[in-house]
Amino acid sequence: MAILGLSTQSAHAVVPADGHYAGRGENGLRVSFVVQGGVVQFAFEDANFGGCSISGGFSGSDTPNSNGHFSIVSTGGLTQVTLSGTFVSPSEVHGKLVIKQSDPNACPGTYTFKYVAQRFVHHSPGTGTSTVRNGQYAGAGKNVAVWFDVVGGDVTNGETWLMSTNCFYSFAAFPPDTPDSNGRFSTQVSGTSNVVTIKGTFATSQLVDGTVVWGTDDACPADVYKLRYEAKRFKIPH
Repeated sequence: MAILGLSTQSAHAVVPADGHYAGRGENGLRVSFVVQGGVVQFAFEDANFGGCSISGGFSGSDTPNSNGHFSIVSTGGLTQVTLSGTFVSPSEVHGKLVIKQSDPNACPGTYTFKYVAQRFVHHSPGTGTSTVRNGQYAGAGKNVAVWFDVVGGDVTNGETWLMSTNCFYSFAAFPPDTPDSNGRFSTQVSGTSNVVTIKGTFATSQLVDGTVVWGTDDACPADVYKLRYEAKRFKIPH
C-alpha cells in the first residue's frame, strides 16, 4: 500500500468525494473532517505549537471553490485557528493549519503546519499480519476518526473523535498495546460516563481496519456505538 505524500496539484477542477477524511501533519498535527454534499464540515484538529497545545472541533463549514480549495476559521478569545486545504484528487487533500495566538501567556505567535488527509472506507480485514511499520497513522469511518502512532512495534498515543446525534467528543491518552500474532490490538480509556475502546487489525504492515466501541451514558443518546474505521500510515509533509 502506497504511503501518502505531497504531489504536484492538478490544474483541472476536482470534485470532492463525499465521505469521512483524516490525516496527519507536521509537529504531530492530527486533522479530520467530513465532506457531505460537496461541503467540508465537522472538522477537528489537535496540534502542538511553541510548547502549547490545542484541540477541538470547528463549528463552521466551507464549500471548495473551482480549484478545490476550502478554508474554515475558528476564533475563541485570543486564539484563531484556520484549517485550509486543496483537493488534489477527489479523495485526497493537501493543506495547512494556521494558529494565530495573541495571548501573551499562551505561546504567542503565528504557527503554520502542513498536513495530508485522505478519505477512508472501512473494509472487513482478512488474515492479519504481525509485521507492523513504525510511524504516524490516521483513519476514519462514518462518525469516527482515529489517530495513533506505532513506536517499537507498539500502538501508542491513540486518540479518537466521535460524532453522534447530540455529541461531538474526543478521547485521548489511550495506553499502548502490542499487536498479537494476528496483528490485532485493543486499547481502552474510561471516564464517569464513557468507555471507549479502539480495536484494530493490521491487514498489512501499514494498513489497519478496525472498530471503535463507544459506550456512553450521556444524552448522545446513551448507547453502545460500534464505529468502523480504516487507517493508514502517513508520510508527514515538510
